[in-house]
Order: sequence, then C-alpha cells, then structure tokens
Amino acid sequence: MMVDGVERTYFVYRPANLRAGSRPPLVIAMHGGGSIAQGVETHYFWDQAADRGGFVAVFPQAVNKIWSNRDGGPVDDVKFLTLLVQQMEGDEAVDPRRIFFTGMSSGALMSYKMACDAKFPIAAIAPVAGTLNSTCPNPQKTSLLAVNGDADRMIPYYGGKNSTPANPAMNNARWQSLPPVPDVLAKWRALDGCGEPTTTKTPQLTTQIARCRQGREVEGILVAGAGHQWPGGAKHDPAAVAAYAAAGIFLDEPALQLDATSVIWKFFSDKVSK
Repeated sequence: MMVDGVERTYFVYRPANLRAGSRPPLVIAMHGGGSIAQGVETHYFWDQAADRGGFVAVFPQAVNKIWSNRDGGPVDDVKFLTLLVQQMEGDEAVDPRRIFFTGMSSGALMSYKMACDAKFPIAAIAPVAGTLNSTCPNPQKTSLLAVNGDADRMIPYYGGKNSTPANPAMNNARWQSLPPVPDVLAKWRALDGCGEPTTTKTPQLTTQIARCRQGREVEGILVAGAGHQWPGGAKHDPAAVAAYAAAGIFLDEPALQLDATSVIWKFFSDKVSK
C-alpha cells in the first residue's frame, strides 16, 4: 500500500474456515519498537487465536520499525491504519462495527493513538506494556483493556521516568513524565460513563473491571513481577535481547501468569461499536 509516497507493508491472516459473507471481526495487532510485523503473528500466536475465534488478523509494519504514536510524529500512521481498515473492509469483508486494535510497547502506544485520533469507530483497544503518550483531547468512546507488568522499566505502571539511559531517543521530556496507567484507565472510565470498578487480586494478577454505558468495559490487568513483555508469548532469542539491551531497551521474558492473546480476544469478542 502506498501512503504519502511511502510503501507500507502488512500481513493478513484469514482463517480457512471463515464462511463467505460472514462479515468477520478485524484485529489489527502491532509490533513493538525495533520489531517486525511477522514477529507479532508468530510469537504471540494470533493465527491460532483467529482460527479459534473466527476473525481476520492483520499485522502492519511501521516505518523504521517504530510507530509514530506521539503528537507531530514524522509519519502519519493514523492515516496508514485508517486506509488499512478500509482496505480490509473491501478485501476481507470485515465487519466495520467490530474493528479492534492491540499492540506491544510502541504498538500499544499506537493503539491508544488510534482511539484518540481515528475518525472511524473502534469497538475496543487492548494495549500491552503501554500507556497514553499523546495529548488526546478528544478520544472516542471505546472499550479498553490495558495489560501491564508491575516491573516494567520501559513503561512504568505508576508513571514517571522511562529507564533508558543508553537510548538518547527516549531521554527527552515526554519519556521523563509518562502518565500512570491507573490515570489512563480513569480517563476512559469517565469518557465511557462507567460505574465504579471492581478489583480482584491473586498473588499473580490484579484485575480491575468497570462496566460502562452501551455495553462498553474498561479493564486493567496488572501482572505481578512482569517486565516489558507480552504475557504468554514465545521466549525471546537471547541475541535479540542483547541487541535491544545495547540500544537501551529492556525486553523481558514473557510472563507465564497470563495468556494475553487469548484474554484480549475474549475481551474483544462481544464488543460492537455504537
């Protein structure tokens, strides 16, 4: 796909058992900074989830492996992803009422960016290891599931400074005062007209769920001891972890307490934009 003179790439997985004319949901799953689209497909097991859930999964590639998820970024990724959704509505006949975004790290931030800036309805987003790092004055009403680890050094759950002293690109003001994830959840609860959240705690997980108007939900899952990772994903290549560390990016091993892909699809499965 050509967008603003730049060739953009994406990969599509359509389960073989989808019936013609079925109008399936669309899940757009975005990679983290420095990663690639195929890694999301293979390491987070989205093809298998699509087979079980009956949805089309799309894995887009960011320019230079980093999503333009902040205000005034160098690439208009909101435009790219908007055109991608339109393409899937045509090519794959996906249901425009059931469009979902998820992503890891930079892809998580881009999921929030779509809820903030996209002009088409999004039924739900599910950022993993992310927070809201743009101004977002007019977010749309949508369901939100945020999955974070309480030991994440890249996106600290309670906000504050990103711990990347070796990465000058992240040693600037917007990475020094990241908003706490609980504040982001509170923002969406107010937006969606939610009731008071209920909290369930186990030694491994803290889950906070708020029921909202028009069937929406705002949910947060905090994984104890988890760092910057996708819970339930495949183990990382040690060489890749070392390369990330040399660039000042802390990539932690996937937590075993949660199968994030399955949990996210379960959250998405009954959501419809209204």
